[in-house]
Parts: sequence; structure tokens; C-alpha cells
Amino acid sequence: MIKREFEVPRDIGLAVPNGTPRGPVCGITAVAVAAGLDFQTVWDHFARDRRSNWKGYLSMELIMNALKHFGVKPKALPVRRKSLKNLIPYLKRHHRHLVWTTGHVQVVKDGWMVDQDGVRPVGLCRASRKLTCGVWLLD
Repeated sequence: MIKREFEVPRDIGLAVPNGTPRGPVCGITAVAVAAGLDFQTVWDHFARDRRSNWKGYLSMELIMNALKHFGVKPKALPVRRKSLKNLIPYLKRHHRHLVWTTGHVQVVKDGWMVDQDGVRPVGLCRASRKLTCGVWLLD
């Protein structure tokens, strides 16, 4: 895999929460980014109701309930099923969106996305080819 270097705009307002590990934790990362919390706070919220060997998988229902618990009021947007990269032109500029794609969830703003792997342009990540299952306006 080729490592591409790029500079994240400072005004984009997206950052990986402190303490975010690699692994299947995209839902926890998305909740932490949306709510402006650190990773461990959100992990603890979910982990109290899970088995000790839980690795981080979450359903969209659990993610939505957690967002409401942390005071975020996501607004569902009607979208047709299309790839993430083809969805970008239809999203509101200068606003964060929670985007659920097949098997993944991320926060997107102005063509940039954040998940557990970092902040990067949507066009440079594998998730850009995934199909959208749902989109919510966060702010």
C-alpha cells in the first residue's frame, strides 16, 4: 500500500479522538468525534453492557442511542444508495455528517473523513467505494 502524504486543513474540525486504537472501533470513534469526547469515555459507555472479550462492534441503533445520550441530535437525511465518493457533492458544505456505509461508519465534512485510521480525503481511502446505507447531519 502506498502511503500518501497530505496536509489536513486546520479549519476542517475533524480529528481522531485521543486514545483511539486500530481495530473494529469505527462506531465508537464516530460517536467520540460527533460528541467531542475522548475515545475512552465512549468505550466505557458501551463496554459496561458487553462481555469482557468485546472488541468494539456496534449496530447503528446503538450508535444513535449513544449520540442522543451524549447530547448530539442527528438529523436523518434522505439519500439514495451511492458510493461515499459520489455522495460528497450532495452533502451540506461546512457541516459534519455521520455516514453509514456497508460495514463501516465515519464522520465526513467538506470531502474529508475521520475514522479510527485517521483524517484523510474521502477520495484517498478504501471507504470511498463503499455504498451508503444512511446519512445524518450532525451540526
